[in-house]
Amino acid sequence: MKTPYLFFWMLLLCFCTVACSDWPGSYPPVTPPDPVGEKGWAITAATEPMEADGPVKMDITWKQGDQIKVFNADHPDGLVYELLASDAGKTVGRFLGDTLTGDGPFYAVYPASLAVGSFPDISLVMPAVQPFESGMEYAHLAAAKGKRLDALHFYNMGGFLEVTVKNAEKVKAVNLYATDGGFLHGTVGVDFQVNPPTLVLPSARTESAFLSWETGRIGRSSLDHGSRRFHIFLPAGALTGRFQVEVVDADGKAMLHTAPAGESNRIERSWISPLPAFGFVPQCKESFLLSTVEAGAGTGAGVTDKWVSRARFTRQSGQYARIENESERTVRIQDWEAGYALSLTIPKDISLDESVAATVKVQGRLEGLDNGTTTLRVIKQFGGRTWLLDEAIGNGFIIQ
Repeated sequence: MKTPYLFFWMLLLCFCTVACSDWPGSYPPVTPPDPVGEKGWAITAATEPMEADGPVKMDITWKQGDQIKVFNADHPDGLVYELLASDAGKTVGRFLGDTLTGDGPFYAVYPASLAVGSFPDISLVMPAVQPFESGMEYAHLAAAKGKRLDALHFYNMGGFLEVTVKNAEKVKAVNLYATDGGFLHGTVGVDFQVNPPTLVLPSARTESAFLSWETGRIGRSSLDHGSRRFHIFLPAGALTGRFQVEVVDADGKAMLHTAPAGESNRIERSWISPLPAFGFVPQCKESFLLSTVEAGAGTGAGVTDKWVSRARFTRQSGQYARIENESERTVRIQDWEAGYALSLTIPKDISLDESVAATVKVQGRLEGLDNGTTTLRVIKQFGGRTWLLDEAIGNGFIIQ
């Protein structure tokens, strides 16, 4: 049968406004625009608000260009529908597209661009980078199921982590690391057999335990606020263990804030979970914290100098060894290209933000790295690697 209304949803969140009306809202009469051309069917879709502590809630509104993807048995690969321009900024919008034939139930996901697979195995991609551009602050996933196309209710597929950074000027990125493991980005299934639909997360892998919120280019190269809240969309159930928030500014300086494990960090569907505010206190260079070498040692890891890798290990250009006893761990980094080698001895068991005694031994001329003992602080642990910083002189070490 031919369906008189077409539905499509895409919620790549726009700015939120405070509202007090209950969800779902009322639906206005749907009138296809004139002229309708080949896209004369309209689907009506409503968004679900995000709740927070207290009486305030955040309405999630459709924005211009939003698209949803709708599936049914007759259209297992789905059809894409785009928001009617006049409905931008509203919580209830009409989406136009080709005629959707066949009976319901109808399944829809937002945004259409992140939908993969076909009915009944529909999946969404949670991006590793959530950009801020054109007034859009969130990468948001939502889904709907209904027998009719004139009243589709889109349910949020996750929640927000609210990160408040004080004294943060020119922030260009906020990165999350699920230190104790967890799924933050990648391809996820959608279970439409429950109400509301839920995400089906794959098993956690290290490469999926990272997520970045980036400002892109706004005016200059970054946002410029003295203090700012960042809302990062995450799957429900994320962040039950320890995680780190890495803040990077446009000057290449960075810091890490460690959040302890606890139920208070858990992300809930349709909920805004605030992290206690913290100040931006630069610790070291962005180039050191975001280094991709498997292991290395260098100078200038502190905030005032340029990071220089003096000895580094990659599987193509070096050798790495690790020896442990009951109380100590010694790692050896040999850089064949540079012709240098270095060994570092630290306690066997170390934790985030802990200061540990270390013994450094070098072979060859490693400028700025000398034999001796020092104190290193554990500033980052992720992906099987640990970053240690000598806060007194700014030397840095990355070990496996």
